[in-house]
Amino acid sequence: MASTFFGLDIAKSGLYNYQAALNTTAHNVANGDTEGYSRQYVEQSASRPINISCRYGMQGTGVDITGINQRRNLYYDTKYWDNSKLVGEYGTKEYYMLEIEDYFNELNTDGFTTSFSKFFTGIEELTKNPASESVRVAVTNYAQNFAEYMQYMATCMESVQSESNSEINNVVSRINSIANQIAGLTREINSIEATGIQRANDLRDSRALLIDELSSLANISAEEITHVGAEGVTEYRVLLDGQVLVDTYDVVTLKCVPRERKVNQSDIDGLFDLEWSNGVKFNMGSQTLGGSLQALIEVRDGNNESNLQGKGYGSEGDTELVVEATNINNLDDMNMPVTGIITVGSKEYEYSDFTVELSEDEEGNPSYVYTFQLEEELSSDADEATVKIGNSINYKGVCYYQNKLNQFIRVFARQFNQIHKQGVDLNGEFGLDFFTVDGIENTAFDLTGTEYEQEEDDETIDTINSLETTYYRLTAANVEVNPEIYDHVNKIACASPDKEEEGYIYNGLENTDILKRLYELQTDRDMFKQGTPDSFLQTLTAEIGVDSKKAQDLSESQNNIQEAIQNQRLSVMSVDTDEEALNLVKFQNSYNLNCHVVSVMNQVYDKLINGTGA
Repeated sequence: MASTFFGLDIAKSGLYNYQAALNTTAHNVANGDTEGYSRQYVEQSASRPINISCRYGMQGTGVDITGINQRRNLYYDTKYWDNSKLVGEYGTKEYYMLEIEDYFNELNTDGFTTSFSKFFTGIEELTKNPASESVRVAVTNYAQNFAEYMQYMATCMESVQSESNSEINNVVSRINSIANQIAGLTREINSIEATGIQRANDLRDSRALLIDELSSLANISAEEITHVGAEGVTEYRVLLDGQVLVDTYDVVTLKCVPRERKVNQSDIDGLFDLEWSNGVKFNMGSQTLGGSLQALIEVRDGNNESNLQGKGYGSEGDTELVVEATNINNLDDMNMPVTGIITVGSKEYEYSDFTVELSEDEEGNPSYVYTFQLEEELSSDADEATVKIGNSINYKGVCYYQNKLNQFIRVFARQFNQIHKQGVDLNGEFGLDFFTVDGIENTAFDLTGTEYEQEEDDETIDTINSLETTYYRLTAANVEVNPEIYDHVNKIACASPDKEEEGYIYNGLENTDILKRLYELQTDRDMFKQGTPDSFLQTLTAEIGVDSKKAQDLSESQNNIQEAIQNQRLSVMSVDTDEEALNLVKFQNSYNLNCHVVSVMNQVYDKLINGTGA
C-alpha cells in the first residue's frame, strides 16, 4: 500500500524530470552553432506502478528518466562519409589541375610560342646572311631560350610533384593524429558508459566529427560493436580502405618512407611511399582509396597507365631478365628510370641497368626487347611472368605530362639534329648535334640508339650503342644547346656537303639548303601525329584544359550532393531554435504544474496533520 505522502514522491519525480528537460534544452540552445553537435533530449517513461491491494488495481508512481540521448541517424552519417571521400578527392584534383593548367597556358602566350617562333625567325635571318656572326649568336641564344623554357616547364611539373608529395606527408600525419584522438575518445566514452547508466553524448559527437574529417581524407568505414552482457562497453573500429586503422584503443598508423629508387624517369628525389606501422603493405594504387589521399597520389604519380608493362623471361638464379611484348615500343615514350625497381609477378627486384633491342612480333610489327640487369638472382623461373615498373595509374597526373614534354623534345631534337648533322659548318666539318643533354658528353645519336658515322662516300654506317647514347637520356629538364656550338657559333652547319653541286662553296656562305630544311621543321605536319610542333603542344594544353574542367565539374557536383546529404543529416541532428523555444515553454509549464501539485499536497497534509490532529 502507498504511504500517506505518496503524492509528494510523484510530484518530486515530475520536478526532477522537467528540470532535466529544461537543462537539456538549455544545453541544446547553448550549442546551436557548435559544429558536429547533435541535439539531445530526455527520454522518459512511467515509473513502475505498485499494487495497493485495492480492487481498482495498481497505482502509478510518477515518471523516470531513462536517459539523455542524441537525435542522430547512422544511415545519413554513413551516406555523408561515403560521399565525403569523393568531395575530398575531386576538390584536391581540382586544385592541382588548375595549377597545372596555369603553367601550360603559357605555352600559348608568352612562353613556348614566343621562344619557339623567335628561334625559327633567327634561322630564317641566318639563311639570308649565313656568314654573320651576330646572327649566328642570335640563333644560338634563341635556341637556348627555347631549351630553357622547356626546362622551366619541367621545373613547374617538378614543383607540382613536390607540393603534392609534401601534402601526402601532411595528410598521413593528420590521419594518424585523428586516429589517436578517436582511440582516446573511445577510451573516455567507455569509462563513462561502463555503468550502463550514463551516455557520453558530447564525446560521441566529438568522435563523429573526427570521422567526418577523416572521411574526406580517405575511404573510411566505422562500426560500433556491443557485446551481450557487456552493456556500456563497446568496441569501435575504423577501417581505412578495408585495413584496420583504429581497433577500439589500438591504432595502426601510416608512415611515409622516402623512395630510394625512382619509379618514373623524371621523378624528383625523395618521393614518399606509404607503409602500415604493423608491416602490412599499403596499396597506393588502390582505386577505392578515395579522398584527398588518393587524389594526391594520382596527381603526383598519375601516368595514364603508361608505365612499362610486359612479359618477363628468365630462369631461377639468373641475374638477367628479358622483357618482351611491352606497351612501350618507342624510345620517345620510354619513362622508366635508368636504375630502379622492377616487379616480376609479385616480387620486386632492383635493376642496375638495361638495354633495348629492336625486334618484330609474330605479325611483323616493330617490337622492343628489354634486358634488365638485376642486383639479385631470380628466386624462381619467369616464363611469361607479368612484369611492370611502378604502378599503372589510370589518371593523367604530373608523370603523364612530364612524359609528354619529354616525348616532344625528343622527337623535335632528333629531327633537328639529324638534319643539322647532314650539313657542314664554316670550318668545312660535319655538323654536331645541335640539342644535347645537359651534363652528358656530346655524342651523335638518334632515336633507336643507332650512332651515325658519316664517311667520305656519304654512306651511313649503323652501329648499335647503349642507352647512354640514345634520346632516352634527353628530357625536357636537361635539354640544352650543344656547348660546342653555343661557344663557337661557326659550328652551326648551314650548307649541304654535296661537293658535286655546281657553284658549291664549301664554307657554306652561299649554300643554305640545310638551314632551309631546318626552318621547314616549324611547320612540319609529319613530325607528330598531332601535326606540327605547335599543334602537339596546343593539343596537350587542350587535353589539360579538358582534364581540369572535368575535375572542376565533378568537384562542384559532389559538393552539391554533399550539401543535400548534410541538409538531411541536419534535419535530424541540428538544433532548431524555434522548437527549443517551444520546449522551454512546455517544460516550464510542466515544471510549474508539478510545483503546484507539491503546493496542493502541502495543503492537504497541513489539513491532515494540523487540522485533524492525525
